[in-house]
Amino acid sequence: LFLAIAGLGKLLPGHPMYNVLVLTFDKAIGPFFGLPATLLRLIIGLAELSAGLVFLVVPWGLYMLVIPPGLEAASEALLLCAILGMLAIMTGAIVFNWITERQLSKIAPYIVFITLLSIFFYIEVGLTDFQRIPEGWMLFIYYFPAFCSSGTVISFLWACTFGVGIEELNHRMEEIHSMREQLLSEKK
Repeated sequence: LFLAIAGLGKLLPGHPMYNVLVLTFDKAIGPFFGLPATLLRLIIGLAELSAGLVFLVVPWGLYMLVIPPGLEAASEALLLCAILGMLAIMTGAIVFNWITERQLSKIAPYIVFITLLSIFFYIEVGLTDFQRIPEGWMLFIYYFPAFCSSGTVISFLWACTFGVGIEELNHRMEEIHSMREQLLSEKK
């Protein structure tokens, strides 16, 4: 999902979700955070694309024994960090969607993703032999969660200071819903 739908949907102009995601970032997400919408969409899209690739390649590569022994520890470190990165993005998404939509049905997918990612992280921590991971990768594992958490907190502090107000955001979301309906009806 992160690779094919979320990541590529934000990055590839030919993707079926691209126009809706560009519109959502331009009209709501960028202004909400008080950040350039295109830059935000590209950063999040690349993070989701990268995490999706790691989620596909690393577990299967380790299971099928196709990852060279010298890269196993680094692969496990990348997998842990990809999970933590996606947890940070999903936290931002759930807060944004709750503020703008105020409907459990709109945040339910993010609750499911956060739950599954948390379980995945718990399992991966149990399976990872941290004694094998080189010191440089261990530092990466230690610092990456702080980086993700700090980024999430700073994003919301920035949004409180420079983002658009809730009334304006609600108006923009109504506009987005109308445009989504129009885009979907054009495809039929």
